[in-house]
Amino acid sequence: MKRTKWEYLVSHTEDELTRLGQEGWELVSVVPVPDGKANRFYYKRPAPTVSESITLEQRSRVLKEGQEV
Repeated sequence: MKRTKWEYLVSHTEDELTRLGQEGWELVSVVPVPDGKANRFYYKRPAPTVSESITLEQRSRVLKEGQEV
C-alpha cells in the first residue's frame, strides 16, 4: 500500500486563503495567536511526485518569464 506524503504550510494572514486553495492547499486548522490580534492558519496538501515537481517548476518558470515581458 502506497502512503501519501504530505507537505505543510503555516500562514499568518487570511488574505491568502483563496490563492492557497487554488494551489491545492487544504486548510486543516485555525489557531488563535495569544495576543488576540491574529490567527495562525495551518494547511496541508499531498506532496508532488518527482515528475509533478518538475512540471510545477517548469510552469513557474514560464509564468515568471511571461511577467517579465
